[in-house]
Amino acid sequence: MQPFWDLFVEYRWTIFPQLILGILLVCRTWVVALLGLHSLSDACAGKKQNRETTRLKNPADSDEEVTEDSEFTDDIHDGLASIHDILHSNLKDLGEDDKSALASSMQEREKHHNWQKERRKAFEQQRSVFLGHTRTEQNFIRGSDDPDLRLPPPSAMELESPYYSRLVLSGYLRHHHFVNIFILSLGWALISGSMGTMISLYHHANINDSAAWVERSQKNLGALLGDFKWLPTFMLGGYLAFYVQRWRQFIFAAWQVEGRLKDLGIIIGSEVRDPDDPATRSLLYRVYRYMVLAMALQYKSVMPQLRDAGPDLFRILQKKGLLEPQETPVLAPQGSRMRDAVLSWIALEVKANGPTKTGLLTGNCEISVMDKLTACRGSMMYFHGNNFYPQPNMWSAFMMMLVDMYCGLMILTYPFKMLTPIAVTRFTGLQPFTVLSVFLMTLCFWGAEAIVFALARPFAGRVDTFNMDALIAGTEQTLFASLRAGFDSTARHRKLK
Repeated sequence: MQPFWDLFVEYRWTIFPQLILGILLVCRTWVVALLGLHSLSDACAGKKQNRETTRLKNPADSDEEVTEDSEFTDDIHDGLASIHDILHSNLKDLGEDDKSALASSMQEREKHHNWQKERRKAFEQQRSVFLGHTRTEQNFIRGSDDPDLRLPPPSAMELESPYYSRLVLSGYLRHHHFVNIFILSLGWALISGSMGTMISLYHHANINDSAAWVERSQKNLGALLGDFKWLPTFMLGGYLAFYVQRWRQFIFAAWQVEGRLKDLGIIIGSEVRDPDDPATRSLLYRVYRYMVLAMALQYKSVMPQLRDAGPDLFRILQKKGLLEPQETPVLAPQGSRMRDAVLSWIALEVKANGPTKTGLLTGNCEISVMDKLTACRGSMMYFHGNNFYPQPNMWSAFMMMLVDMYCGLMILTYPFKMLTPIAVTRFTGLQPFTVLSVFLMTLCFWGAEAIVFALARPFAGRVDTFNMDALIAGTEQTLFASLRAGFDSTARHRKLK
């Protein structure tokens, strides 16, 4: 047997490169995490700056610029286009299943690209569809057959459709936090691999029965790893399922708000006695404006133009036709309850124009209106309350401690468990099974934590987020149509005569 030190010197070029590279990768991810930087690919400012400079110099072409969220598909756009052209030219040689799979992948890629482009317009370029036009009573009270009538602008979908092709789904994993986890797992795998090489040298040297000690440690550590895994796995699975459900609840709550407001539009729009009466049309415009204003206040914390407005919030709302100057002094003191105050204004308008007051509304559905208003308020509250509905911090702290302990145990155990004796190694003492096992296992556990990190912030992240601008704009289109449903009565009666 060779002395251990001689073996160590002989295999130093296997041990030290792995160890040093692993330490560098681990330190790199820690620095990125501490400083809050993006991944190295996102931090390469040269290409990103060139894109931004091009957009600023050619604003007319900015619609064609790709989003940062879909950089995966954009970086290889030319290559994919070439592949697509080649496949298209040889489509006759493909089977029907291959043709269908290719078409589906390309359609999903295009759908993802278009949706992210619309989201970026609203949230990064601050070109909101909802805030891109001004509401006026003069336009609202026009008849539906008036050629000068301007409808609210259309919008994209508020939520991306599910994708199934690897071409699109793999792009989501380029999110900077996942890249950091990938690099962190690789770094620890290399460190563990260097430990494995040293242990295999110690096993081969057989100093004071070191081979027996290594084999006994291999058995004991393997048993410990198997016994320890159930609790962190159980806690992490529940933790991940909770945040997946919480992510869904945000959009469900937003859809409930949308549904109650649309219900109100139908009920109030059908409550009018004479839709051709100017006072009635003016009343419906106020109700329409209040409904849209309530949505603006509901989602102002996730809409950049409203969130960052500060003291200019009321000026923006007035400029967009959502708020009258005389209403600002009444609404401003309400603070965080402005949305509730606006919903109450709708209730007051309904009661003040019932059969016992102005008589503009029939009053037959007053109870239904109040039910929908209170249900809408509850859904609005649930939307924001869902943000403060996380796991208990004690659960999170204990679960993360167990996951880190388990990953640390894997880093220490797999050099023993996956040991390949020096005599049969193919690459001068390299332990590929140790490196691969540690990488895959730590990636599973830390990757699950990364998913939680992404899903916990559906309005601040860049993947799996919601386009609330599209949701508000789409709801406004429906309200505009339902509240004005009777405005074509004059034209309809004329045709009947």
